[in-house]
Amino acid sequence: APATPVTGGADAANSNRWDELNKTRREQSMYKFLFPLLYAPALPLIRIALRNHPHLRNRAYGAGIAVGLAHAGYVMGQDSSV
Repeated sequence: APATPVTGGADAANSNRWDELNKTRREQSMYKFLFPLLYAPALPLIRIALRNHPHLRNRAYGAGIAVGLAHAGYVMGQDSSV
């Protein structure tokens, strides 16, 4: 026989708590996943803007890649399923 949920004050408080946690998680994930959309155009712009300065261009491009990988590591580190 299927189990029936128990109704009561504790379940209502738990439900409200989960709703708040999900709302917070949704808001945080929006910013986490919006970063690459803003960041992606920066790499070609670095190459175009620093076209005449190859040494500086390579360092800036490398720093941009490092920032992107650090962000990816941060996002994956926060994911509990990894």
